[in-house]
Amino acid sequence: MSADLNVVLPPITEPLESPQPVPPPPLPLPPPLLQSEPHEPFACFDDSRRLTGPNLYFASTGAVLEALVDGVGAIALDVNAHRRWHDNVRRLVTELGWQADARIAPHAAGVMLALAAPFHQLFTATEVNEWAWEEAIGAEHFFASSPTSDLADGTHGNIHDGIAHRNRKSAPTFDRLHAINGDWQAVVAVFKAKANAEMNPPLYALCEAARLRHLPFFIDDKMLSVGAGAGSQSWPIVDDAGARLVLPAPSEVQWHALYDVPKVLVTGSNGKTTTVRLLAAMLSSLRGKREAARAVGYCCTEGVVVDGMQLESGDYSGPAGARTVLRHADVKAAVLETARGGILRRGLAVETADVAIVTNISADHFGEYGIDNIAKLADVKLVVGKALGTTGTLVLNADDPVLMEGVAGAERAASLTCAKALFSLKEEHLLLVSHRAAGGCCCDVRDGNLWLTYQGVETDLGRVAEMPLSMGGVASYNTANIAAATAAAALLGVAPDAIAKVLLRFGRRHQDNPGRLEHWMVAGVTVIVDYAHNPEGLSALLCVAHSMRMTNKSANTSANTSANKGASAVAGGGAGDVTGERASNGAGESAGESAGEGATEIGRLGLLLGQAGNREPEAIAELASTAATFKPDLVVIKEIATMLRGRAPGEVPALLEAALKRAGHPETQVVHEPDEVAAARYLLQWAQAGDVVVLPIHQKAARTAVVAFIESKMVDADDR
Repeated sequence: MSADLNVVLPPITEPLESPQPVPPPPLPLPPPLLQSEPHEPFACFDDSRRLTGPNLYFASTGAVLEALVDGVGAIALDVNAHRRWHDNVRRLVTELGWQADARIAPHAAGVMLALAAPFHQLFTATEVNEWAWEEAIGAEHFFASSPTSDLADGTHGNIHDGIAHRNRKSAPTFDRLHAINGDWQAVVAVFKAKANAEMNPPLYALCEAARLRHLPFFIDDKMLSVGAGAGSQSWPIVDDAGARLVLPAPSEVQWHALYDVPKVLVTGSNGKTTTVRLLAAMLSSLRGKREAARAVGYCCTEGVVVDGMQLESGDYSGPAGARTVLRHADVKAAVLETARGGILRRGLAVETADVAIVTNISADHFGEYGIDNIAKLADVKLVVGKALGTTGTLVLNADDPVLMEGVAGAERAASLTCAKALFSLKEEHLLLVSHRAAGGCCCDVRDGNLWLTYQGVETDLGRVAEMPLSMGGVASYNTANIAAATAAAALLGVAPDAIAKVLLRFGRRHQDNPGRLEHWMVAGVTVIVDYAHNPEGLSALLCVAHSMRMTNKSANTSANTSANKGASAVAGGGAGDVTGERASNGAGESAGESAGEGATEIGRLGLLLGQAGNREPEAIAELASTAATFKPDLVVIKEIATMLRGRAPGEVPALLEAALKRAGHPETQVVHEPDEVAAARYLLQWAQAGDVVVLPIHQKAARTAVVAFIESKMVDADDR
């Protein structure tokens, strides 16, 4: 039984049929490991975890381990060690009766080692993976203390399954977690015992019965659910003490009451939350017309919402959020934001979906989970295609060359077999032209109007500038989000006229899309609150801000007059006259358009700037250099104390300020504030009539406080 590798490895010298893996010769210890001191046990890897759904490596469940050069030295990139690991895995999983599928994915800082495994034996799979790696590198040569097989209870659980030890240099000695005294048969016996102990026969029987009936099932550490939404039933697996509970036999389940619901996965680098919310609004328009979409549930970076009611608040863009939606008894259709982190940590929450959307790909989060370039990031986003099989449809941004190259590569490798729908801001895009000719679903912009092509019928959905999310056509990235949601809605059975009605209203109210391109006019100052969190998103946001600063003198006079009267309006935004009401629009992906000829720049630009600590220094610097390109009159750098993610306080602000300085931004136009709220208030108090203040805010609590402060400054707001 052969395994599938994604790297070419040289042949190894030890015999493949050796009864026990042969360790490599002793290797010199990397410098950090030479200092042996008493310590708590450390593993010969940096991270080990379960993959509980379709993932970057397999369409099935499995386990993945990461070894970094910083932790174990050059052995992490040794191809012979990789080959020995692969041989160990192949031999052992064959003994266990699992599929012998293993993947080796080297990256700049180390290697990812993944193996496929059954969904009901994933903890055992992580231990198989760890043992195979320890044996492959001759782990005893890395131990300053003697190998031990009697580590304290809980030690292994604290090291594997996604919990990595980070402060390696303070306690550099390694200990073996899987020292098994005996021959090959002893190794096999140990892991067979682990696999048998982990297996839960009643749970397995229920899941297999669901598969036979083509029903989805969802498992976490505490609960099993069969069916989805209103067609689901759930059973606890363990009690509060962790003891297994009795599950029903398949014959005891009322299978006729269980069914699936339409599911959409939304991923991409920017615009996910806006697209999720807009698509959910489109599907909700079917309420009362089609039972299958009576109540729509969605999850995103802002929480979980079912039928318009927020059930959970926080970042629910991973598998836990998806399961929360899919277990809700009222849900008849689900739109699931599917972020990069969740895909890489655990895989997808679902094995099947009807439609998936990839909004775009931009450089972000490099250096995490082995993803160190944009092509690999595209591969991560395209994992959603594995849930579509041959019956679902993948909605793609044809204007994104990195994404489309990734799609072409996946199709060549036969890892992407679903149908495609395309969206673009350009009618004449060659990919759209050929896709339309072949009868495919497309959505594009023609002479300022949005057009849908579906099942051979072309429909004009109206002027883009009249759709609130587009900011009068200025926010071109939101036009792309509109097109993506439109194509997906059509594929799910929403009629074009219903789509058009939603597009004309969605984004006018705060509650439509909070935190995404919300804007106010306060005493003549235009204030924009958004979530822009990477260079491309920030560039798009600042392009919109630039367009809002560019206005005809007559329009400026009118706006100032309106501001003096205390009205809430957007100066030059082109989104219509908004009196006393917030306009709420989505986060950005690409550069916006400036005003036409004859425009005059007015007012100053103030910018709030900050970043989470889990970005590479180069990525943090790029965010600052992007900001400097727009020549803001004042940059207030914020600290985000809850998002340091391994960095020291003050480290990220220092990186941002240094990059601004290198880009030529005057030091006199940079201010530091200790948190997001203080930074936003500083900018708002600095601004004067005619200015534009841009506030990318990344914590919901901070945004709530800032919005309250903004609205406290608004007067004559009829609806507040």
